[in-house]
Amino acid sequence: MNEDVLAAPVLWAFFDLQESIFFIIRVVAAVGGAVFGWILTPMLLRPVYRLLARRPIPNWAVPWSRLGGGLGLALLLFWFLPLGGGGGGWGWGAGPGGGKPGAIGGPGKYPGNQAASDKKTEVKDKEPHDKKADLVKIEMLGGKHYKGDERYYLLKQEGPAKTLDEIKDYFKQHKNLELSIVFSAKNESVADGHMAVLNLVAEIETTYHYRPKFEYPDLEKANKAAGK
Repeated sequence: MNEDVLAAPVLWAFFDLQESIFFIIRVVAAVGGAVFGWILTPMLLRPVYRLLARRPIPNWAVPWSRLGGGLGLALLLFWFLPLGGGGGGWGWGAGPGGGKPGAIGGPGKYPGNQAASDKKTEVKDKEPHDKKADLVKIEMLGGKHYKGDERYYLLKQEGPAKTLDEIKDYFKQHKNLELSIVFSAKNESVADGHMAVLNLVAEIETTYHYRPKFEYPDLEKANKAAGK
C-alpha cells in the first residue's frame, strides 16, 4: 500500500496535537514572563525614575509598575513567541532550518492548520478581481533552502529567492494577477502560519483586495492516492 495513503490521516492528527502543544508552551512562557516582569520591572524603574525625577520613586507606583511590567511581558511572550514555523521544519523553535522528516515527502509543516491560519490572517475569501488575470504562484522556502535575509519567496516558483520588498515591487509593476501560495516538501516550506506567509497574505489583500489560494501539492497527491 502507498505509504503516503497511510501517512495522511496520521499527519492531520499530528497537526492538531501540535497546535495544542504550541498553545500550552505559549501559556507557560507567558506565566514565566509575568513572574519575571513582576520582579525585574521595579529594579529597572527605580534608577531610571531617580535619574529623571531626581527623587525616589513613590511607593504607590511600585506595585503598579510590577503589574504593568509583568502583564506586558506576558502578552509579548504569548503573542510573539516564534512557534509554529521557525523558517522550516515542523515549526518547532525560532529561526530557519532544523526541520524533522515529514510524513509526506520530507520536512516542513506545509499542510499546516488551515483553520488556525484563517483566523490569524482574518481575511475574507474572495475571487480575484479579474478572471483574465495572469496566474502567478509564489512558493515558500524553509529549512536548508532558506538562506537568510528574509528571502522566503520563490516568485513563479523560480529562483533566485526574493524578499517581501522585492515581491511588493513586482506587485507594483503588475496590477492584474491571480496569486497563489505554494507549500512543498521539496523546498521544506515554512508553515502556513509563519510570519513570512502572513505578511505576504496581508500584502496581497492590501494590493489586490482578495485572499490568495494556498496550494499543497504533496498533500493533494496523497489525497488522490487515498481516493483510488
